[in-house]
Amino acid sequence: MSQSIWKELDFLLHTFLLGIMITVLYDTLRIIRRIIKHGNIWIALEDMGFWIVCSVSIFGLLMEENNGVLRWFAVLGSLLGMIVYKATISRFYVTYTTFVLKWVLQKLQRLIYLILRPFCLILKKLYVAGRGGYRLMRRKARIVKNALTSRVKMVKIMLCKR
Repeated sequence: MSQSIWKELDFLLHTFLLGIMITVLYDTLRIIRRIIKHGNIWIALEDMGFWIVCSVSIFGLLMEENNGVLRWFAVLGSLLGMIVYKATISRFYVTYTTFVLKWVLQKLQRLIYLILRPFCLILKKLYVAGRGGYRLMRRKARIVKNALTSRVKMVKIMLCKR
């Protein structure tokens, strides 16, 4: 085969792989959305970012390999890559990766709870003790204030008599 046909086949293979990479990226977004619940605004922002990344990568491939010329077989190669990935690996990737990540996050959460639990108990004890100490100090301060107020009154009375 001639050199130009090999170049076109290489370009077709790259568009096929780009289609797979785009679909893997979107499946990764789906996994993140399954693990961390999002509102509609965040989903819209993520989708907009996804499409920007996709358009830049497609444009970069077209500029690098085909001098910016859009060819239908490039679109079909990307579409074929997306379809092949969706039909074979996508479901397993999303399901099992979500399962494993949720399991790991659950174990990490339990580990962090076990590590921080003694500190939380100590802080709770200090808070309760501090609250009792605050009440005691407030009571003592009130007694001292009343004693000083009575002494000041006595001094005023003594000064006024003279």
